[in-house]
Amino acid sequence: MTRTSRRLARAATTSRAAPEASLPRVGFVGLGVMGTPMAQHLAAAGYSLTLHDAKKGLARSLASSLAKARGP
Repeated sequence: MTRTSRRLARAATTSRAAPEASLPRVGFVGLGVMGTPMAQHLAAAGYSLTLHDAKKGLARSLASSLAKARGP
């Protein structure tokens, strides 16, 4: 096993075992046709998001829908 493959194997093992609280907060700018699904996938994976879009209503509505999907 090479040094690089050992490092990758170690990183894969530790990332699976890490609790969701250790995931970084992600800032997401641009919630258009491509950005909204990407933000939804990140939220589903457990990341905390900060959302921004030129249309402020879009960022607010997505944030509230993600909060409802996560539960109380």
